[in-house]
Amino acid sequence: MEPPDEVLRDAPEWVNESLKRAPWVVVRRAAMRDGMIPVGIRGEPGRREQRYAAWLSPAAVQECVTPQMLAKALPEIGKVMQEFGLEGCWGPGGSVGFELASGLQATTASSDLDLVVESQLSRAVAAALLASLPGKVDVMLEMAEGGVVLADYANNSTYVARTTEGPRLHGCISVPGAGPADSRVSEPTV
Repeated sequence: MEPPDEVLRDAPEWVNESLKRAPWVVVRRAAMRDGMIPVGIRGEPGRREQRYAAWLSPAAVQECVTPQMLAKALPEIGKVMQEFGLEGCWGPGGSVGFELASGLQATTASSDLDLVVESQLSRAVAAALLASLPGKVDVMLEMAEGGVVLADYANNSTYVARTTEGPRLHGCISVPGAGPADSRVSEPTV
């Protein structure tokens, strides 16, 4: 990837070094702006402070790798997903996905496994899936209302959906001090 100079004009020095080492970016959850794709640039493995938001022209994209395209690299997780009928709907994201796509180290000993699952699941199925996955696995469930953390969706009456317009609270919440007629609020914007 050779981003235009104006994309990185105000970028910290590490950003250009990172792109020389690994010319890969990740698509951010934001709306396109002036025809530009919202992307994130990762720095050194384990350096969470080294994340940079930028915008990339579609013409600058040389290859696109989705989490689903990387799923075959995780056969044990694949067996679990198959049990739930989720073949072709999931794949690794986060540092593991970046490492698999780019071929460059992005994980550390403390890295967890981030998965992306594109499916509308009932809460009961979500809870069963969560219970079937090994330790240190975080799942972003991509549903019609946005990206939802599987553990939140499975275990709570309310959950936050990440959308291109920002986070939205879903479900019903109790409002302290509200009377019986107005004690439940549904889907307020956060």
